[in-house]
Amino acid sequence: MTQKELSPKTLAVHMRFINLRILPVFGSKRLDQIKPFHIVQFLTDLNEGDRLDGKDGKLASGTIHYVYRVLKNIFSRANEWKIIKGNPVAEVKRPKVAHKEVEVYDENEVAELFQALEKLANNDHVSPDNRFAPRRTGRPRVGAR
Repeated sequence: MTQKELSPKTLAVHMRFINLRILPVFGSKRLDQIKPFHIVQFLTDLNEGDRLDGKDGKLASGTIHYVYRVLKNIFSRANEWKIIKGNPVAEVKRPKVAHKEVEVYDENEVAELFQALEKLANNDHVSPDNRFAPRRTGRPRVGAR
């Protein structure tokens, strides 16, 4: 990837991961010295290591996968430009992304939601204790302007 192929926002995110995660580990090595074993160890360390933002918990699997993709792109480009022979990242299984189970409305909640929407569409009053009722914000409109 070159700067011309990425949006400024994507480039900024890539550079953040390169500077915070990749260079501290691989920055002292030449590209041709990095082997699949090093990549596996790096991914294991990311999975077991702490977050850099100070929050509790481990890195999200999606973040680890993103770092893997950035690293793979770096080595793919180096291989394409004949800087190295082969891509050690391509020989490593990509990390799996754990998807969180999404909470969805049950049948009763969907029915309540549609009833509230019908009332709104008909300009009927929706009771304030209805959890789907929209909340008004801002100042009330009173008096002449």
